Amino acid sequence: MKSASDYYGKPGSGILHEVTEAYQGAKMSQASGISSPIGSGQPGNVYKAAHAAATPQPGPIISKVTDAGGNFLSAPYTGASWVIWLVSDGIKEPKVIQQLPVPKKP
Repeated sequence: MKSASDYYGKPGSGILHEVTEAYQGAKMSQASGISSPIGSGQPGNVYKAAHAAATPQPGPIISKVTDAGGNFLSAPYTGASWVIWLVSDGIKEPKVIQQLPVPKKP
């Protein structure tokens, strides 16, 4: 989050967003008495509501999925190898802040 916050010139705002997002989600789950399931698309998951209730992110964080050759894919992401998160304000050069290999299905 430091990379994103620094890119947008808002030091500390990324981690503040993550902390307040977790706090909001915990409050929601505690109020309902039911733990939020893993996966934002699962019924009862509070991620979207917690994200909206949290302190704002420093700016847009974009995720892209690529194949082994680095080509960007569209859903359903057939042949996905990597997920790349980047920041871009439309003025400066975009910056990759994280990339992870896509887990292989057993």
